[in-house]
Amino acid sequence: MKAQQRKDFRTSVILSEDQHLKLNAIALEKDVSVAWVIRQAITKMLDETASSSDVRSLKRTKKQG
Repeated sequence: MKAQQRKDFRTSVILSEDQHLKLNAIALEKDVSVAWVIRQAITKMLDETASSSDVRSLKRTKKQG
């Protein structure tokens, strides 16, 4: 059986100055990168909305396409 290959995707976002400063402060406090902080925030939001019917229907649509 072949090992499943992981696909990573790169994206860009524009942050307000306040968001940028807060993300940097969190990263410094935790001794991690800003990218890590952003990924953790995205994961948390996705986990919290995983039960949403909109997310489930989006997954079904993506698999069919």
